[in-house]
Amino acid sequence: MEKVTLLIPAYNEEGTIRRSAGIGISMMKRGYVHDVIVVDDGSTDRTAERAAIWAGPVSDKAAGTATFLAL
Repeated sequence: MEKVTLLIPAYNEEGTIRRSAGIGISMMKRGYVHDVIVVDDGSTDRTAERAAIWAGPVSDKAAGTATFLAL
């Protein structure tokens, strides 16, 4: 079975990012997904901070307004 990369787009998802990321991580642990990447598109809430709990350090090297968080 080929594994895929799961992209989770997020904009002001502070209240829901835990559930979305958790589903992705669960799929990764089961071997269905190779990578889970949360794409924070300039949220004005704490979406990036919340995603970083599972992702580790937040990258600020993305071009434009998107910040990529590799889980």
